[in-house]
Amino acid sequence: MNSPNSSLLSALITVLAFLILAPLSFAQEANWTQSFPTTSPSPRFGAAMAYDSAHGQIVLFGGAEVCGASCRNILADTWIWDGANWTQKFPAVAPPSRTLYSMVYDTARSQMVLFGGFNASLGPLNDTWVWDGSTWAQKFPSNIPAARYDCEYLAYDSARQQVVMFGCGTSADTKYNDTWVWDGSNWTQQFPAHVPPARSAQQMAYDAAHQQIVLFGGGGVGGTSLDDTWTWDGTDWTQRFPAASPTTPRWNSTMAYDAARGNVLLFGGSGPLSADDKNDTWVWDGTNWTPKPLNPNPLKNPAPRLASGMAYDSAHQQVVLFGGVDGSTFDDTWLWGIHDFPIFTGRSTEPSIAVDPHDQTHAVVGFNDESIQGSVNCGWAESRNGGPPWTQGTLQLPSGFTGRGDPWVRYSSNGHLYYSCIGATPWTDSLIGFHTRRVGIFVAASSTGLASDFGIGQTVTSNLEFCRAFNVDDCKNDPKNADGEFTDHPAIGVLRKPDGTDRIVVCWIDFFSPGKPQTQPFVRVAFSDDGQHWHPTALNAQGASCMVGGSDSQIGVSWRAGDKSLMISTSGDGSRWSQPFVKLAATTPLVEPGDSTMSAVLSQPYAFLVPGQSGLRAVWQVGGPPSQIFVGNATANSPGDSFQDPDNTSVPFAGKFLPGAGACGRLAGGYEVTTLSGGFRYKVWRIDGAGPIAPIFTSTADLNPQYGDSDSGFPGFSRVGDYTSVDCSGSLGWAAWTDLREAKPEIWGGVIPIP
Repeated sequence: MNSPNSSLLSALITVLAFLILAPLSFAQEANWTQSFPTTSPSPRFGAAMAYDSAHGQIVLFGGAEVCGASCRNILADTWIWDGANWTQKFPAVAPPSRTLYSMVYDTARSQMVLFGGFNASLGPLNDTWVWDGSTWAQKFPSNIPAARYDCEYLAYDSARQQVVMFGCGTSADTKYNDTWVWDGSNWTQQFPAHVPPARSAQQMAYDAAHQQIVLFGGGGVGGTSLDDTWTWDGTDWTQRFPAASPTTPRWNSTMAYDAARGNVLLFGGSGPLSADDKNDTWVWDGTNWTPKPLNPNPLKNPAPRLASGMAYDSAHQQVVLFGGVDGSTFDDTWLWGIHDFPIFTGRSTEPSIAVDPHDQTHAVVGFNDESIQGSVNCGWAESRNGGPPWTQGTLQLPSGFTGRGDPWVRYSSNGHLYYSCIGATPWTDSLIGFHTRRVGIFVAASSTGLASDFGIGQTVTSNLEFCRAFNVDDCKNDPKNADGEFTDHPAIGVLRKPDGTDRIVVCWIDFFSPGKPQTQPFVRVAFSDDGQHWHPTALNAQGASCMVGGSDSQIGVSWRAGDKSLMISTSGDGSRWSQPFVKLAATTPLVEPGDSTMSAVLSQPYAFLVPGQSGLRAVWQVGGPPSQIFVGNATANSPGDSFQDPDNTSVPFAGKFLPGAGACGRLAGGYEVTTLSGGFRYKVWRIDGAGPIAPIFTSTADLNPQYGDSDSGFPGFSRVGDYTSVDCSGSLGWAAWTDLREAKPEIWGGVIPIP
């Protein structure tokens, strides 16, 4: 689109027959990520959006659909964005249909204020409406500004608690530079000493960090294009002369204040040249405009467009962009904020994530650090501000031991941090043809909750491992030669004792099979009150892939039994455990790699307590290919009871091809195949009973199945499908997974606002 007169409303000419207008503070880098809500408004442009802080949701009204070469359908519907999905509202009263109006939230009076716009029958409008969270009501002020449309001409001045209107107009040559304020009942014109030139299609937003309204660009009288910046301080307009500004003049961009990052965000718009619609992003810091880089993959950026709706979602700390037009209208939703990001870019696998219960922006990830060829260390990474940058380190083990992996991290409700992993001594010569080493579980603690304060890992158990081979190198390179007892898959949980101190509970798998390796794994559990002295428990069940999950007063250990069913045992003190109960097998026979047709629970089944609910809930993976992730509730209290959800059926959701699962009581995560070629993405679902099971997070890149090593029969998945992790604190969830978008596995993560 090449001019303010033809950019946005050119198609309306054929219908309307007159000339229309010209035109947190998290420190890490934000980016655009497309959201895929279950329901969305229809494609449209000119629909304003504003955040209703009283109800914690974004409101969108009206706009116009492109319904043909000379057809525009102007709308009057009301939609709500809750952080994950759009929901249409059906208020008893609503404004007439309109597009290209302006709307802003009046915080002082807890209501949305809408003014003006364009209606196909009525033409330019100058009515005022308010939204209270459930319905619209028209206001009838004694002073009414002239009708106007086609710009963002409203902004809420929080410092002075008033809605401010500036400029806009009704045609290419009828444009205003008047300033008005709304006090909740009336409009009052202001007469500042200085004013910007008359214009339409400009952008305005309140800069809370500098307590001033920012105005940029638009189209001047006669179709001129503007790229000037002005600020309003409650009394007067001041032109600013930044060293850098958005490239080329533009109109019908969209602008919003990004409170999480403390700057004003500007996106897209149309410039003066032919086919000059834009999809660039700029931020205003109070002094200068700075461009934000586009993603090298064009599919990861919103397409060029103008007249989108955009608003900052305070509850979820992200800017939401919807719709717009570039020849045709859009119905896509994009989020500007912190979504997914690399945590450790060296070769790495098997992440576990924990979020500080006292600070939802503080998270720690444990992972297998395989960046040095031929070794696996117990790595950790820590974020103190809601995402990158991450500080990194390696857990220190007792003298003679080096990391062997399988990390697990967990916070207690006291804010103490614990890390469990496997360590081993080097292989040594024994008798001819036999070699030995010590392999054990180690737990490190940090009373400050900081990974940088981890002490040396304390021994939970240490077993002697044998290898029958020609030389030591054969033992290193072929672990299947292991012929003695060895340790695998530790997981850690924390109970709060009556005196307020922590009791640490660790489960792990011991394999013991003289003469026949890896055939009789057993689940072991030990507990400690100080992290140094460990006490074994009587829980001693055959199984593999154990997990620990619970709350302050109860904890559960879940594992995959020898018959591939899911088993759970619970404890109120970490020392005395119930007989294993809740046995589940898939109801539909599936083919598991390496087995015949059978019902099978794969991966780490994870049982956990849902805050405020009775009984246990679990997430598990069944069968394959294709495999599925299931979630269900366990309210049973005796051996042999079945595992079911409230409707007496387990609920399959979304998992495909070796998905992994983890839970913090509110979320679960796993991989899902998304392309015909086998590409997959990591997803997170909300499962705490607050609504239907639905994805609320999706990684931004297709993960390529051709990469990685595989011992599962599925190229590229290896351990990737077995180990993912989610945790949450406050209103934020965090996820960590093994990412295969590059030619090696890496640890990636995401911050997930919980709706």
